[in-house]
Amino acid sequence: MASSTAPNVLIRHGGEHISIEMEELIANSITKKLGHCATHLRSDGICCIHRVPDKFHKMTEPSAYIPEVLSIGPYHRGKESLKAMEDQKLSYMHTLLDRKAKMKFGEEEEAVVVRAKKEKDEEEEQRVLEEKQREGEEVVRRRQVQGRDVEDIIKEGELEDVITTARIIQSESPGLTSAPSGWVIILKDCIEAIKKMETEIRECYSDPIELASEEFIEMIVVDGLFIIEHLRRLHMKINNIGTGRHAVDLYWDILLMENQLPIFVLEHLFILTVEENKAGTDAFYQLVLSYFRLSFLSESFTSSVDFQLYKDAKHLLDLLTKALQPRILSNHNAGKVIPIPGAMELSRAGVQFKKRFSVDHHNILDIKFNSDGTFEIPPLIIDDFTERGLRNLVASEQFSKCSTHITSYSILMDRLINSAEDVNLLRNQGILTIQLGSDEQVADMFNQRCACAHFIRFSFNYYQLSNEVNKYYKKRQHRWKATLKREYFNNPWSIISFIAAVLLILLTIISTMFTTLAWIVPKS
Repeated sequence: MASSTAPNVLIRHGGEHISIEMEELIANSITKKLGHCATHLRSDGICCIHRVPDKFHKMTEPSAYIPEVLSIGPYHRGKESLKAMEDQKLSYMHTLLDRKAKMKFGEEEEAVVVRAKKEKDEEEEQRVLEEKQREGEEVVRRRQVQGRDVEDIIKEGELEDVITTARIIQSESPGLTSAPSGWVIILKDCIEAIKKMETEIRECYSDPIELASEEFIEMIVVDGLFIIEHLRRLHMKINNIGTGRHAVDLYWDILLMENQLPIFVLEHLFILTVEENKAGTDAFYQLVLSYFRLSFLSESFTSSVDFQLYKDAKHLLDLLTKALQPRILSNHNAGKVIPIPGAMELSRAGVQFKKRFSVDHHNILDIKFNSDGTFEIPPLIIDDFTERGLRNLVASEQFSKCSTHITSYSILMDRLINSAEDVNLLRNQGILTIQLGSDEQVADMFNQRCACAHFIRFSFNYYQLSNEVNKYYKKRQHRWKATLKREYFNNPWSIISFIAAVLLILLTIISTMFTTLAWIVPKS
């Protein structure tokens, strides 16, 4: 069988034609494209901060994934609606660094350290200046040997780089600028630390970051220091950044999927800027968890925490996801997603809903179904930001691929809540606390948010629980018992009427028996 060969391509070069095989052209084209996109590729083990797909942005208006007042990191940087917070960031950063400088150097010692730092910088600047001057002299000497004047050398631009550098150094030389403040010394330490991690930080973002190194490092330092100072102020109950809607918007902006910094960045900056006795990572995680307790999930966090459980978190939202995972799970064996009836329908079949107080505090994920038909669900606060928080928690899980706890919870609640009737039932039992919106709006929130069952397939954490619920629901005796209780025992008067009717029936039966016996048994 004859082997086919690809046609050759003739390329004119000068007066000649060069023959190149088609395979080589295609291979070269693919190689160039691969080389161009190689810098945009991310390792799955490093990349952890993703953009949310457009279809999820379109599920709510406005999008639950876009910040309202604050930009953190590169994805929403420079948006006009978020620029108002930029000055606040710098103010918080300066406060944090200035406090650290005073703690580290003291009022008097700071001046000594500043002078020492200035002298060291002056020596380095003088050394670089002398080195550039020697380079310039060497250029002149070499060209003069060739018989050219200094003026010609300057005109031809051969000394341009040397002269420019020397002028810059001289403009920053001693006597023309004041000595840096103590907080600037701490700032430079932060910049140096982030500069060493720049490549690793860039790799954490799923999209290529088209920022110059200087601009990128400045963004990371300012945003990171702002977050640390903001967390510290809320922990100390100091808040001068606003109240009401603005404060809550800011709270969730810091926890949005597209508004994250790698957590190792925050850890490093925290250690560089806090008190010496609080510079450990445990203190950092304690600060973050105190921040989490301010949300609608406040009752899901215990006071005693094993921080080792969170050391593999990638960013603040990922840390929140891990912090919500219960230590003890009640009948939670993962499997495929299976449907269950809504809360009202289950109630008609004899299922009793009860607010759960679990051994793991009030963790919203620790749901339990008992053999007697009691469905225990921890309380959940529904406010204007519950949907925003849960949507981003689900997004974090989908990208991390490590757990499906929040996603499973969202799907289960979607199954239980199909109408305003279901919401009303759970609210009356103390399971849902609705602070904003109607029962219909709450039902819509769960139904619209949880169109994500196909994401977890066979990783539904409430598979066993759902099976137990369906088994109980399908037994007719439970439905009959529930109907009897609902129709005849729903109030004291119904109970009295029922007892009276039973007694009347019994007395009628006894009377009939005696009458019958009187005819059958002959008189003695």
